[in-house]
Amino acid sequence: MSMQFILAAVLALASVPAMATKARMIALGEEATGSQYINDNRNVFLNAAYANFYGNAVFLEVGANGKTSAAIKQDVDNEAQSEGGIFTKHNGMVYGLYVGQESAQSFEARQYLSVGTSKVHQNNQIDAFVAGDTGTVKWGVNGTYSGVKDDNGDIKNDSASVRLGAIAGKLEGFANLSLMNHLKGDINAAGNTNKEKFTGNFGFELGATYQLPENLKVFGFWRHAAWKQQTDESLASGASYRSSVNSISKAKINTDKFIFGLGRETKLNTKTTLFTKVSYQANRRKLKTDDDGNAKINDGFIPVVIGIEHDATEWMTLRGSITQNLWGQDDHSYDSGLLTA
Repeated sequence: MSMQFILAAVLALASVPAMATKARMIALGEEATGSQYINDNRNVFLNAAYANFYGNAVFLEVGANGKTSAAIKQDVDNEAQSEGGIFTKHNGMVYGLYVGQESAQSFEARQYLSVGTSKVHQNNQIDAFVAGDTGTVKWGVNGTYSGVKDDNGDIKNDSASVRLGAIAGKLEGFANLSLMNHLKGDINAAGNTNKEKFTGNFGFELGATYQLPENLKVFGFWRHAAWKQQTDESLASGASYRSSVNSISKAKINTDKFIFGLGRETKLNTKTTLFTKVSYQANRRKLKTDDDGNAKINDGFIPVVIGIEHDATEWMTLRGSITQNLWGQDDHSYDSGLLTA
């Protein structure tokens, strides 16, 4: 049994509504970028149309520089980066500007370079939002850009994406598109002059949600990513790969993530809310290298999530979740050249 139990306390100023943001999503078993069945302000990073619900709001995530071990300044659950933004409504439109929101998916992809350095990390990310309501359809657009240049190693790091979202009655949908994700330069260990290169191909997130009776929501999600890389480090993370071999290699990676599920948010009383979700999740990954062979890494599972949120006092909210996999299956295959000799 895999169990997660996180308690979060939210302190609110007298005149400002409490918003737990990432802490709330993580505590209830969701990704920090939002949920397809729980109503939360983080949903603006999943479906940009949700900006319509936050016409006059300030979001602030208190933190520091993220995970600092091994010089990786990555935003992780227990070592968060600071981030925040402001949304305002004017002439029936909502406009927003947000800084510091990191793409966990992009960083995960770049980790296949297996370089323990912040130089593969996206930084200086800026999100701009515009949203409106036609009366029948709420729509939203979010553009994202991140650019870093480091003369030490001649490193250039750029990424850009756009999120499109719509809400029409009981139906919600979004299409989040990765337009650019490039990294090149000497990002290896000190004294090594070899050049690493990461070139992302077109990627996307597609999702839809439909409101059923009894406060049930059915949802579907598809994330696709693909990229090319050249590196003198291991081609993928994990101790079973060629971590002791130092050779220039090229690789192509394709990944797909599929989720289909059913979720419900139930108000038990004025202070307590129950969250339940069951879904089928599948991951499909393919790695092809010029020199070391190929790999297929596939898995599927059916998790059930039960979460609860309770307003203990006017200034503190307690929440937690438990996740149990009802079924799971792995199907991994590696060519011998990818395994440690």
